[in-house]
Amino acid sequence: MENAAEALKLGAWVLIFVAALTITINAFSLAKQSIDGTVQNIDREYVTTYVDKSDTTQRSVGIESIVPSIYRAFNDNYKIIFQNYKLYGKIDSSNNTTDINYIDLEKESLSDSVKEMFIKIILMGTDEEKSGYTEQEIKNTFPNIIFEETGLLEKIKGQTFIENLGVYYQEETKGGLDTPNANKTEKRVITYIQNK
Repeated sequence: MENAAEALKLGAWVLIFVAALTITINAFSLAKQSIDGTVQNIDREYVTTYVDKSDTTQRSVGIESIVPSIYRAFNDNYKIIFQNYKLYGKIDSSNNTTDINYIDLEKESLSDSVKEMFIKIILMGTDEEKSGYTEQEIKNTFPNIIFEETGLLEKIKGQTFIENLGVYYQEETKGGLDTPNANKTEKRVITYIQNK
């Protein structure tokens, strides 16, 4: 009789263990579904897909697609080129100014807080009311850069652009052709050309 009672207790503990295990697995499954959904919704615009050579890598976009791309330029190693717009001027050691029409992390080594300021000034311009930065703050932070007074947002508002996508390896531009592909840094290039 005592063995039967012990067997019933053991059976009850096994059932409790199986129920707890089932609930835990179900909870992890729901958490995974939730995370997968969140990750997909974070960036619906740039889901990685393979494009056949016959397919086009162009699309028509507006400001709602361009601004997130600009903010992603620094975090995701993008180079963003605006075919018909000057973003800022860069002063070299000879005091010559070069017009720059692209944003490229590889060319600008900036801290995270300065990156945010850099992007905000490109988008909003140098007007203190719009950008939130005084002329002196901008000059102190970026002594070799001359920003546009009118920000990019104002210039491209209401317009559509053809977005061209491309990818290259950074090492190949520096003569690193013998570097194995596994060690190369992939660089995504997005070019915006104003729609006529």
